[in-house]
Amino acid sequence: PNGPGDLFPSLFVPAPVRGSDTRQGLSHAASAIFAVLQRTAADGTEEMRIVESAELLVHPKQRFEATAVRG
Repeated sequence: PNGPGDLFPSLFVPAPVRGSDTRQGLSHAASAIFAVLQRTAADGTEEMRIVESAELLVHPKQRFEATAVRG
């Protein structure tokens, strides 16, 4: 589907305003996008189901933790 790249900053950028650090913001954004994509796939459409996934954008059911990678 089109749109995850646009959705990501809308979820990540406000993280500091909500009191989240970078790791928490990334974790939330990735988890919420996964929930929307999962819902979209279940509906069998290429248009992301953002409105129908509003609750999942705030409270995703599955949580992905961000991990620092050192090179």
